[in-house]
Amino acid sequence: MNREGYKIYGRRQGRQLSNSLKLVFEKYFKKYYIDTKLIHNLNKTLSNKNILEIGFGSGENLINLSKKNPSRFFIGCEPYL
Repeated sequence: MNREGYKIYGRRQGRQLSNSLKLVFEKYFKKYYIDTKLIHNLNKTLSNKNILEIGFGSGENLINLSKKNPSRFFIGCEPYL
């Protein structure tokens, strides 16, 4: 158990990024970063059409789902860098 008394399943910390992934992160992070305020506003305008995938890896599933459901708004997020 952690300090708060919760059991944690899975990783608590992400793996170290390779040099190539560090470059991708530095290049694209600011372009694709979505802050909480923007997500809140999207929720108001696209109610019941937002789908959030947490831990989307390299995004294959998210891409396939978005192709099959073009009227929905998909957000993929990673809990780790």
